Amino acid sequence: MRITVVGAGRMGKILAAAMAVGNEVALYDADRDSAAHVAGSLKLKALATMTETAADAVVLAVPDKAIAPCVAELVKTGKSWNVFSVATNISREMLAAMACGEVRCLNVKIIGHAGEMSRGSRPVLVIDRGEVAMIELAQRLFAAVGVLTVGEADQVQRINSVATAEALRAAVAVESTLQKEGITDPAVIRGALSQVATGVLRAYAEDDLGPFAREIVAKIRQSAQ
Repeated sequence: MRITVVGAGRMGKILAAAMAVGNEVALYDADRDSAAHVAGSLKLKALATMTETAADAVVLAVPDKAIAPCVAELVKTGKSWNVFSVATNISREMLAAMACGEVRCLNVKIIGHAGEMSRGSRPVLVIDRGEVAMIELAQRLFAAVGVLTVGEADQVQRINSVATAEALRAAVAVESTLQKEGITDPAVIRGALSQVATGVLRAYAEDDLGPFAREIVAKIRQSAQ
């Protein structure tokens, strides 16, 4: 499959690398030097323009404000394009308003963190409801990226916001509590957050907590009732 990934930032690089396995992937970015650098590191072709080559799919891994201009550029060609946006804050309604003529658009939103993904973690991707052909193409396109599900992609914004806010609230609480107890060494606090807290969260998510941690979870749930 011929794929054009638009955006050479962290997420664009991750997606391009994953999709390059078994596919012909080209990379475009408005910053041509950045595109050339990332494409070179992945041994992919860097495009001078987004529409330089035909593609079975175009993946937009760009900031929210760049989605509309990218789709408009594709519409101007008068050609057929299958466009997939991974921008968390672009709703189904917003994306539908951008589509025109032979340009078909679908949201595929990621429940994940770019840093974790770059270290090999497989995120959950929510393919939005839409045309069956576009959903099937998305399933083929993103299979190498993570775990796929078809549903209400617009919920991902809320999911990611809640997870981010609550994780940061917990991190700040750990830092504050340790400091109040006289533990102020920055390296020690970083270790508590990056090793202990992160490991416990991962174990909780994967249902792999030990007996001690399970007892703590039970007490927390009981106190929350």
